[in-house]
Amino acid sequence: MKRLRGGSGIGALVCFHFRCIQARRRSRGFFVKKSHTVRNLAARSNSENVLVWLRGAVFVLAACVAAQAGMAQSVRLVPSTARFAGDGSGNATNDGPGSATTIPLTAPTYVASGVSGNIYIADTGNNCIRRVDTSGNMTVAVGEGGGNTCTSASSVTTYTTGVSNPSGVAFNATGDLFVADTGHNCVRRLSAGATGIANLQPLVGTCTDPSSVSVAPAPSGVAVDTAGPLYISLKD
Repeated sequence: MKRLRGGSGIGALVCFHFRCIQARRRSRGFFVKKSHTVRNLAARSNSENVLVWLRGAVFVLAACVAAQAGMAQSVRLVPSTARFAGDGSGNATNDGPGSATTIPLTAPTYVASGVSGNIYIADTGNNCIRRVDTSGNMTVAVGEGGGNTCTSASSVTTYTTGVSNPSGVAFNATGDLFVADTGHNCVRRLSAGATGIANLQPLVGTCTDPSSVSVAPAPSGVAVDTAGPLYISLKD
């Protein structure tokens, strides 16, 4: 596992099918090898690629070094590889609050750092976005319903009740959080300082559209560059 270096600022690192994907930047857009499409809100790039954008990322998922038959259960810190979040087990989830290393995660995918230093984790298997503060305590930033809870159950039936298999997470310079709501075929935005599903507003795509007609089918990676455009990797 290598730590990838880039410009200063906020970034995210993803493990895709239990392999770490390295990215390089070209003069227009971002490019890595896999067959997805990279888009932003102003333009589209039809290179056969999936987007993974890295900028000084320091967190990796255990899935990067796990056997393909396994499932990621924690987030680790590079270069020490100390566990940063998740208890490493497949235990039933809980919402916290509590020490990040005592709360189980299920198949976490993307990780992003906010402007205030808090770390946000897409707890994909539990249909929620977690937040780890600078003291190492983990809470739920976006979960299901009014209780703002994480769940691996099928109770997330519509985008108004929760996120479905969320993946990509990224921040802009003002602290807004962008979430790839993969199971609902849309990208959503959480304004800086807000929490809860009621505040996670659709931004790209209609969250009720099936993937066959959605403008954002099964989004995964999301990233915001220094000029402001939002980049999204889509399965189209």
